[in-house]
Amino acid sequence: MELSVIIPVHNGENYIRRCLKSVRTAVKDLDAEIIVINDGSSDGTGAILEDIVSKCNNIRVVPLDDRGVSCARNTGIKEARGEFISFVDADDIVSHNIFTRLIKTARDSGSEITGCSFFKWSNIDNVTDTLDREYMPTKYGPENYMKEEILKGNCRCWSKIYQSSLLKENGPVLFDETLTVGEDMLFLAEAVNKAKCILELKGFTGYGYYENSTGVMARPFEMSFMDQIKCWEMMTKYTKDQDCHKNLVVAIMLVASKIACLPLKTIKNYDTCVKECHDKLKKYMSEDPKIKEKLDRGYKIKTSLFALSPKLYLFIYHIWKR
Repeated sequence: MELSVIIPVHNGENYIRRCLKSVRTAVKDLDAEIIVINDGSSDGTGAILEDIVSKCNNIRVVPLDDRGVSCARNTGIKEARGEFISFVDADDIVSHNIFTRLIKTARDSGSEITGCSFFKWSNIDNVTDTLDREYMPTKYGPENYMKEEILKGNCRCWSKIYQSSLLKENGPVLFDETLTVGEDMLFLAEAVNKAKCILELKGFTGYGYYENSTGVMARPFEMSFMDQIKCWEMMTKYTKDQDCHKNLVVAIMLVASKIACLPLKTIKNYDTCVKECHDKLKKYMSEDPKIKEKLDRGYKIKTSLFALSPKLYLFIYHIWKR
């Protein structure tokens, strides 16, 4: 079997048909399986999947009891039988030629991770499929990929295919089930650290990312947002590049700013989180004073003010955003 496409879904009755239609079209010329992990859906997702599976012989559904997206993806990895593995989020879509293009590129080059660009969309009626054009792949080793891609924003696990052997053999590469933010990046970093050759088809927009106004990062602050700091701290075991430390400082300020956007009466409930952000900011800035040189002007001002007075920063930021 050439490919296993893993799709976690939780309460996805409004979009799972659309996603599966695009994936089925993309694998029609391949020997492929589509593994849908139904992670404790309580809406009509289960019935929709039963209907689709009854008409398709290359889709199988694996039930989970609301274990979270990381556990769902890990379950998919363990279930996968394909030479290559790919992840698709249930509210996203893929182009008709994404997998044939990525698999051909991987086989021609021997790359263990092969990725492409993506486009954002919010209205399916305005989506046009990617053109059948050739794109020159950019080749990376682990260190260069970390520096030029992951640390510069390409930290998504989707829009890529992975050699199954890379993820399953000589110590499995899995998602951290204790995190709710940043688990994609850490998974990719571990896979890249294990690989010898990674390729990106930069001009090929084969994946369609749905812009969800109710997504995790659009929600008000909750304790799980502290994972954003934790994941960047964990990234330091994969790279000592100064951009990693810069991104860690930015993550601290993003969390602090999320707290500042809460109602003033609520902010005091998160004093321990504010203190943790303040202590970590001072620690990392003092350990590497050159971090500040890498920050843009806005973050230089923010970090200086927050380091001086967290309460004053939160108040000013709150007034500014309100």
